Amino acid sequence: MLLTLAAFSVSVSADEDPRIVLSDDIFSTSGPVWVSVSCMKVGCPGMELVIWSDGVEESHEDPHLVEWSGWVEGNVSWQILVDSGTEANDLSTEVILSRMDEWTERDDLPNIVPSPGSQGEYPLINTTSPCQLRSCEVIDLLSEGVLYVGALENQSDKDAIMVVGDPGDVLLLNSLRGPSEIRIEIWQRGEESKSLVDTIERTEMGHYFEYPAQGELWIRLVHSAEEGYSPYEFEIIRYDDDSEAPDGGELTNPWSHGEALPFYGDSSLLYYGHLAASDSQGDSLLIASGAKMKLEPFCS
Repeated sequence: MLLTLAAFSVSVSADEDPRIVLSDDIFSTSGPVWVSVSCMKVGCPGMELVIWSDGVEESHEDPHLVEWSGWVEGNVSWQILVDSGTEANDLSTEVILSRMDEWTERDDLPNIVPSPGSQGEYPLINTTSPCQLRSCEVIDLLSEGVLYVGALENQSDKDAIMVVGDPGDVLLLNSLRGPSEIRIEIWQRGEESKSLVDTIERTEMGHYFEYPAQGELWIRLVHSAEEGYSPYEFEIIRYDDDSEAPDGGELTNPWSHGEALPFYGDSSLLYYGHLAASDSQGDSLLIASGAKMKLEPFCS
């Protein structure tokens, strides 16, 4: 829960400090936290981030970038102070914090993808997007999938986690945030082998890929060797090919799902779907239309 306590541009009460408090916030959480404030100008003189957590005060001052990270159990609060001449829209603030216990790294994740064929109770992400065809019209979502929050504890720590799915599913790594140069490795693990499929940098987010034809899908978070404690947040979404049709199951080609889908003209939202590279037959949609109606496909 995030609560803003003070209005912008309130003067600091201490006579000896003429700076301005541009933000004064408090929230309650349990898990890794990262607060980062960047100056969007050439420089923001006097910029300081003051954090209160677990009864301890820390401050970080720099005219370009100030940030703090740590594990929080309970309340954490912060202030952003600047010299006169810097306004709120001159700053860019990012915050990572746990939103759901289920999607927070409580126990340290494995450093590596387990050996082929080995059995165990491994951590996993099991999620399916409810957004198929036009079902998202009536859903208010923080995410179509999972916003997972964790932390790489030190220079040698890596985090690997399995993602549940089936061949034909399409997955989207939609975002990756954190204080360091974190990247995501995509792995395939089977009974007899495991292999690194791809490595995705932060700048490549919005990355679609297909669930492996055989075995399990794992993702592994790694960062540069010089980094210390590094919270991260990534969003992953799975589009299940077994729930894409109006009546459930996979969309067929040709159409075999009953009556045509409605056409609402300018008031209609888009129909959404996803095609896996292995789907050689493709998908078909039957949409009720007529004269002076226009249908346009968009492909990303």
